[in-house]
Amino acid sequence: MEMISLLLLATSSGNGLNTTVLSILVSLIIGLFGGGSLVALLKVKVDKNQIVISAAQGAVIIQSGVIDDLQEELSRIKVNLTECLNELHKAEKEINLLNNSLYKAEHEIQVLQHQVTVLGGGR
Repeated sequence: MEMISLLLLATSSGNGLNTTVLSILVSLIIGLFGGGSLVALLKVKVDKNQIVISAAQGAVIIQSGVIDDLQEELSRIKVNLTECLNELHKAEKEINLLNNSLYKAEHEIQVLQHQVTVLGGGR
């Protein structure tokens, strides 16, 4: 009965130590009835640390996966950028060729207009 009162007191105390006090009390109860209070207390402590370590390992695995995904995406973007730059270079060459053709055509038009004027067609 005294243990139940301690257990109720620990769970209703309202401070941040509730879980620690509760785990110690549960360990003591298990130890009293099981014959190994120190082993039970240490077992709870070790399990708690293993949970923290397992959670941290899980976070590292998730972060590693995210990093791998981002690296793959970066590689795809680099390839895409290279392809776009190659297309841009081709387009620039074509624009230069078209500008040269336009310049030649405009020059040829000027020559022909001059010939028309000289031959007397431009009244």
